[in-house]
Amino acid sequence: EHLLCISECSNSLLQGAAQHAGYILCTQGGDSWKESDDDLYISKALLSVGGFWATDRFMLLTAVCGPHAGTRSLGIGSNIKKRRRAATLALAATAFAQWGSEEPLPQSDGEFEALALALRIA
Repeated sequence: EHLLCISECSNSLLQGAAQHAGYILCTQGGDSWKESDDDLYISKALLSVGGFWATDRFMLLTAVCGPHAGTRSLGIGSNIKKRRRAATLALAATAFAQWGSEEPLPQSDGEFEALALALRIA
């Protein structure tokens, strides 16, 4: 499954990404996923697409434990904070779409679930 968002996300959606990811991935703490910004295959793929994909830096997250271990996401942004939040949001949304649950997430306003539902439909 692939999730591609090419626009500005709301701050609340990006800021809640780590909380949603921890809940959905059934993990806690920074050891739940591995960060990388030097994956050669991703770099080559982004260069071949061109445009801002080729010039902006990226962050690759891989879930390392729990039921979604091995799920990967990519975040692109102008600084490390934006890249991390974008990649975490993509990881959480992908895991939620795979999870298939219809129950609302704790402390969610529904915006995240709408994003994940769009991923399920795509």
